[in-house]
Amino acid sequence: MTAVLLESFATAAEEAGFRAWVVPAAGSQAISELFCLVQVDEAGRNYVVHGMFPDELSGAFGAERSQDDIVFLQLTLPLPFAVEESASADTALLLHSLNLLTPIGQFILSDDEGLIVFRSMLPHMAHNLPSTLVVEALRMTRFFVTEFLSIIEPVAQGLKTCRDTLDDLARQGVRLPTVTTAR
Repeated sequence: MTAVLLESFATAAEEAGFRAWVVPAAGSQAISELFCLVQVDEAGRNYVVHGMFPDELSGAFGAERSQDDIVFLQLTLPLPFAVEESASADTALLLHSLNLLTPIGQFILSDDEGLIVFRSMLPHMAHNLPSTLVVEALRMTRFFVTEFLSIIEPVAQGLKTCRDTLDDLARQGVRLPTVTTAR
């Protein structure tokens, strides 16, 4: 069932100008997965969105699902570089500020792997998610990653601090929202 739905998303993505494919569940492949190439940058790095229905894994953890449960399509896009260990704290602060701007999805930093992923979840009932909504989520994912990459990568590489980046943006008239602790 989900492989057929993911195939319809892949077809819609192809029609929108992306390269997309599905790896169906089979053998040791527990769930069907969607892959969509949304960008190749000037350095030749591929930006591939991964889509899946995480609720398909719930049985592996002993959870029981009802037909009335909300189902989520998860879309993730790993950024094509590793975060320098020394830049992890600054990168986390910057990502937090950027996340306050994104209406769907957020940047997630995995300290252990030094990996940044943009992740969004699209809720729906009974696997009836419109393909047009999935294509729009792919476009938004591409937009946020490509729009913010030039801000994120220098901080993640330890070439700039979060504070320097925020100050540079402020001088250009862009003020990212920040969160302070309650006093």
